Amino acid sequence: MSKISIIIPIYNVEAYLPRCVHAARSQTLADIEIILVDDGSPDNCPALCDSYALEDQRIKVIHKNNEGLGLARNTGIDAASSDYVMFVDSDDYLERDACERLYSHADSCNGEADMIMGGYNIYRNEKFDRVSRDTDATVVLNDAECKEAMLFMLGSNPEAKFPVRKINGAAWHSLYKLSTLRDNDLYFFSERQYISEDIHFHMRLMPQCHKIIIVPDIVYNYCMRFSNTLTTKVRKDKWQKEIDLIDAATQYVKAHYSQDYSVWLASFVIGRYIDALGYMMHYDPDMNAGKLQEMSNYMQVQHSLAYRKRTGLSKAKELFLDLVNSRHYKLAYCVYRQYTRLKSIVNK
Repeated sequence: MSKISIIIPIYNVEAYLPRCVHAARSQTLADIEIILVDDGSPDNCPALCDSYALEDQRIKVIHKNNEGLGLARNTGIDAASSDYVMFVDSDDYLERDACERLYSHADSCNGEADMIMGGYNIYRNEKFDRVSRDTDATVVLNDAECKEAMLFMLGSNPEAKFPVRKINGAAWHSLYKLSTLRDNDLYFFSERQYISEDIHFHMRLMPQCHKIIIVPDIVYNYCMRFSNTLTTKVRKDKWQKEIDLIDAATQYVKAHYSQDYSVWLASFVIGRYIDALGYMMHYDPDMNAGKLQEMSNYMQVQHSLAYRKRTGLSKAKELFLDLVNSRHYKLAYCVYRQYTRLKSIVNK
């Protein structure tokens, strides 16, 4: 049995796959298996996968019909034969010592950790942007803290005492104990059914964990790419999908938590609302103040606005939400439009 299975779902990433697989094969921890899940890729990726398997006996290739990222990851979970699994998006890549660093933390607690979370580099259009980590020193969460950690994955609450302020909800910078996933029947939903399937996954996983380790080690390179608005297919159901996610998270928290979770949920709702708004302003040519008002009238947004001063937002976002709360939608729209334009200029 290998120590780690690296699961890489693959679809239409011929330009990036060689870098991703090379980084996985070059890990300083040699006792790994690499599972390449070809999700019905229409380009040359299937042939590339087969050629990699001939070169490295640690590589296992699975060809399947296209069903999306979440279900491709599930295929990898079912095929894994290791102590831990990790997920790598095929247009991203691992740091060379990622597996060794993360597994050393698992080994330090005799394999009792259900999850080990690391930090990562962020690249925007192949240019280094910044480092992101949830902690500056290693944090070990106990049984009770693991359940509370799920709330910090959803949102922030500066008033709460906890070892970390916020936990990133992405699935690609962590190790997961394979037996924990299988014993609790934990798999990914399809992103075609739910937006942000990683959040759904962690929402069900974290409360089942007995030990989570969060480390400052940089283990992953997350590569963001921004397409031209003229060539990007706009997701018209973006806000409705966000509403579905918010409703699901709200129902889950209400059913499983007895403590006052209002600030965390408000932070989560506001974060999804602002992210969706930014997406629609950037990609949807029909976005206007009227649509902003329609989004803002969603019951969960209205309820969350009462907590906007308690969630640790920037002053710029607080100003925007103050305008929304006072129903100055045209002015709020203009302010946020300028805010997103300034951000895009800074990030170029």
